[in-house]
Amino acid sequence: MSSFCLKATITANTVAKRDNIYDTIETFLSGKPVWGDTVMTKGADMVSGQPNMSITVRFTRRPNLDNLFAQAKAKILTLTGVSIKISKHICHHDEGSNQPCVPEEMFEIVR
Repeated sequence: MSSFCLKATITANTVAKRDNIYDTIETFLSGKPVWGDTVMTKGADMVSGQPNMSITVRFTRRPNLDNLFAQAKAKILTLTGVSIKISKHICHHDEGSNQPCVPEEMFEIVR
């Protein structure tokens, strides 16, 4: 069975903004069927020192991936002082295939 993966790195100009985004994603994921471990981390960008977070989540159902990707894009477009790199792809390796994971859609905004 393939899983459906979203990866994102988000850098914000305030801790509060980063934490709000983190909490929104955490709420969205609550109760959703995920595959494997979801990794969400908070920290600071090594170059700028600004608050950041990263997420890697794999879903068992495609609609959950597409929904989170669309919500993340829409939310980020309403914020100032936030930079994001987000991508989604099918994880073929989860079904024992040696096909590489290739992003099928990416979104990046730097503010």
